[in-house]
This record gives sequence, C-alpha cells and structure tokens, in this order.
Amino acid sequence: LTILVTACTPKQPAGPSAEEVQASAVALAFTISAATMNAIPSATLPPPTDAATVTPLASPTTFVFPTLPQLTTATPTKISGSGCETAILNLGAGGPKTFLLIKNLTAGSLTFSLYLTENDFACGWVPGVSFIAAHDSVGVTVPNGCYYPSAYVNDPKKQRAHSGPSWCIHGGDKIEIRVDYTNITWVFP
Repeated sequence: LTILVTACTPKQPAGPSAEEVQASAVALAFTISAATMNAIPSATLPPPTDAATVTPLASPTTFVFPTLPQLTTATPTKISGSGCETAILNLGAGGPKTFLLIKNLTAGSLTFSLYLTENDFACGWVPGVSFIAAHDSVGVTVPNGCYYPSAYVNDPKKQRAHSGPSWCIHGGDKIEIRVDYTNITWVFP
C-alpha cells in the first residue's frame, strides 16, 4: 500500500537552488536600499547641530597679571571719537566720580574688564580690576558715565563667560557689580 501511495502522489517541485536564493537576497537588499534613499527628502536641510564650544584652559595658579599704571592727569576737555576702544581710562579725569565695588561670588578667580563709553571727560578700559581672586572684591572710584562689564570665571569645574548689561551711573553712591556663575548684576543702594 505504501508503495502504491508513494507512486501515485505527485512529485514536489525541487526547492530553489543556491544561486536563486543568493540572487533574491541581493535583489531584496537593492530594493531596501533604494526605498531608504527615496524616503530621504532632498530639499530639506539636515537638522541643526549644537554649536561647538571652546573650553578655555584653566589659568595657571602661579601667573600674576601685570599691574597697569595709574594715570593721574585730568582731561577737562572732551575726548575726540577714536582711540577709546584701546585706551586705558584715566581715573583722575575731571567730572563727578562714583565708587564701584566688584564682587566675585564664585569659587574661581575672575578675569574682569570694565569699559567706559565716551563722555565729556574720559573713555576707555578701567585699570586695576582685571583680576579678582575667588570670593574676593576690588573697589575703584571711577568717573560717572556708562559702563559695560565682562567677566570670565576661571573655575575649572564651572567655567563661564559673561558680558553686560551696560549701565550708566550718575551720583556718588557706592555701587556693586556682582559676578556669579549665572550673570553679572548691578546692585544700587
């Protein structure tokens, strides 16, 4: 009976050959690749990436910033337009003055600058405030006018760079400029 059933059963077609399986796999790979390439929009720009940031090297602890000379010659006439951007402010210039206390509220030293825009008596960079130790303050008496501060926090764990806001001071009050890890703040009495 078994021989009879086997003889009457139609033969199964043979499976695909190795060459046919390989050709099918290659064709499928090319089809998937083409479908992927067609799905990428060509007119759309790639999404923006984060801007590269430069991490400044920590300042060596043995470096000492040079002390700028104090200029004492009064200038009673208006400064003419050019040269203010690179000039050292004459702290002895005429006109009313205000005391500024610059406070470093961070655990790192500050590289600090303060710029006075041109007024009737003076303009330029305030000398003597370029380096402020951690948790320290520096006081300076400056001519009244509009100032723009900037600071770099030299804390290896939390390096930060801040600039502004600019502020115009008029009067003899003691004003503080506080620098912390988030910003520069002007504090008036």
